Amino acid sequence: MDRLGWDIPLPQHPKPLSVLQSKVLRWVNDGCPGSIFEGYSHRIAARALADDRYITIKGKGPTWTAKITQRGVELLEGIDDSAANNHTHESEADKFIQKLTAAGGVLEVEGGYSHTAANDALIRDVMKSTLRPKGYKLEITSVGSWQSPKYEARWTRHFPDDVDERPVPVPDTVSKYHPVAKVFRDGTRGVSKEHVARAAKLLHALATESTARGYEVTLPSSHKRTDTRRTTSLDGDIAITIGTTTVPLEMRELAVTGLDGPGRTVISGPTS
Repeated sequence: MDRLGWDIPLPQHPKPLSVLQSKVLRWVNDGCPGSIFEGYSHRIAARALADDRYITIKGKGPTWTAKITQRGVELLEGIDDSAANNHTHESEADKFIQKLTAAGGVLEVEGGYSHTAANDALIRDVMKSTLRPKGYKLEITSVGSWQSPKYEARWTRHFPDDVDERPVPVPDTVSKYHPVAKVFRDGTRGVSKEHVARAAKLLHALATESTARGYEVTLPSSHKRTDTRRTTSLDGDIAITIGTTTVPLEMRELAVTGLDGPGRTVISGPTS
């Protein structure tokens, strides 16, 4: 079975814990004894552990409690004691996340052209941090004026975290093509003749899997575009409707520069 190229399986190995998370996990396993941590940085680390189902958290403020799960126990058994107890310097990203959280989720920062590279690097590092709240990413934006520049860092939604990627199986042979794939196969212009069969098979797989997941699959030409001065039809080879959103996609063959072999068949969208 082939698979559509953009569908990458989720990693099977757990994310490595930071030094603070390792300490917090062991602390929760010990029953959360007092006088171990100061402030609230350990609760931020605990929230990340809870997101990964290593512990469970109940209550707020003085009623806050945490309990380790079986998944957490298994992970803890694999953590080397020396690694959990050393005092390795925490990353700047972890420190920034704790500072941002303590500030209530909005923090004034340095910005502008001279800080672009540093801020971009910080955003990348925060994305990799295990302390980053699941479903959110760091954003640094200008909130001031030209005369009085001001920049703030805040959390913004990162929807890819909320989506479980599932492979789309592509059959080796197709006895009866989905209507959308059949139209493409019989009248395609974006793929050379030698690759039409494979491209139609990919489109058939996408159409049948989308239908199986409860989405509506139609030809883009059956939808009207209303964001222009005159009413036109959507372009593309397939339109997938999820709820009130319709996304048109098109199948195209791209030449691989510098190679003598065949080009790559891709599905792209939204189309204009």
